[in-house]
Amino acid sequence: MKKSRIMYKKIYEHMMEKWYLKQIGMSESQMKEFLTRGNLGEIAEKIENSADERQRFCAKSIAEAAEPLTSKICAEAGLPQQRLQAAYNYVLGSLFPEKLAAIAEEEQAAAAAQTAAGHAGAATSNRAAAASQPAAGAATEGHMHTAGAACSIDGGASARASLFLLNILAAVFEYESETAEFDPNLDIHFLTVEEVKAKKYNKEYLRLREIAAKNFIYEFMRIGVELTPFNTLGHIAGVHYVAMHAARQLEALKVPVDLGLVSGAAA
Repeated sequence: MKKSRIMYKKIYEHMMEKWYLKQIGMSESQMKEFLTRGNLGEIAEKIENSADERQRFCAKSIAEAAEPLTSKICAEAGLPQQRLQAAYNYVLGSLFPEKLAAIAEEEQAAAAAQTAAGHAGAATSNRAAAASQPAAGAATEGHMHTAGAACSIDGGASARASLFLLNILAAVFEYESETAEFDPNLDIHFLTVEEVKAKKYNKEYLRLREIAAKNFIYEFMRIGVELTPFNTLGHIAGVHYVAMHAARQLEALKVPVDLGLVSGAAA
């Protein structure tokens, strides 16, 4: 099967999951029509072609390829960097609401300061040159910068656009983990449902997996690698790999160990 077709199938399946449809507020038929009209097949092919030599994908390239669909949900903040920042803030806000509130206050203060600076510059120009045209231009520029800011992620179309992009990222990164060579600094291989049940590991582990998936924690960390100077994912993935490697060796020696507890604690 053609790779882009496999990519298409992976994204389509993610979009049709019942919990996700409920979260984004669409029915199966609505989502199906939306993906069909938006040429998901063409977008999947673009994403597949953006893979590097290691068959890895970057979030920015995925956001850029998905823009024709994402823009149908929220027309604002159309640049890939802005889309990713909005998606990153969406997850950040769900995990730490107070952190997002602080960021919003900082952005508002910065916008107000820039607007004030535009007015001040206009007034200075008036006094120095006794000409109204440059001053009006400066004031207008200050207002335009504020008006052109990325749309809020508090709710509505922007929140849905972030959810849409996050789920595309989840599908692509799942595809990536199945096709690319394992990287202990990038990949986190959780225990499968079958393994947890067969070996009777702590079933709370399955709840952890579900929460992480539905809150797009991995996708959040992948975006963070590209948008921030920190690499939280590299640290967590590395610790998880070492912990599970040691735990599996102990299990092989018949030492009682709950791999679910180890994996959950390490992640």
